[in-house]
Amino acid sequence: MKEIDLKTLAACNGKDGKPTYIVHKGRVIDVSASKLWQGGMHMQRHAAGADLTVKIGAAPHGLEVLDRYPQVGVLRAQQPADRPMPSFLSVLLSRFPFFRRHPHPATVHFPIAFMTAASVFCVIYLLTGFTSFEVTALHCLGAGILVLPAAVV
Repeated sequence: MKEIDLKTLAACNGKDGKPTYIVHKGRVIDVSASKLWQGGMHMQRHAAGADLTVKIGAAPHGLEVLDRYPQVGVLRAQQPADRPMPSFLSVLLSRFPFFRRHPHPATVHFPIAFMTAASVFCVIYLLTGFTSFEVTALHCLGAGILVLPAAVV
């Protein structure tokens, strides 16, 4: 199997007629035939010519989609990074890949949902007169205010 270094891999980015290569766990895979990788980008988020091992682990699809495309080589072993990830953090991220993602959806959308729910419960209280809806609106408002600083930062 052909060994491919990072420099060669970066050149195979799917632009200007070049092949579209990605790497998963050391396997170099040619995804040029995929319509989802046209132009070297996948879903406007992932660029070809890079090691996508971590990102593929958090993808909504399974690894079986990679088996549809030919493996053209293996990634040449690189020197280890200067600061390896602590083992407890590595275990946490491998067990819960959600934490690898950007925190925007949770930090921004939760306060919006809580504030919207508070308004909805206030309207329901005004229509029905049941005080439990008013209390629930107050709880939603409090939760929204509690998580709001995370959205601002």
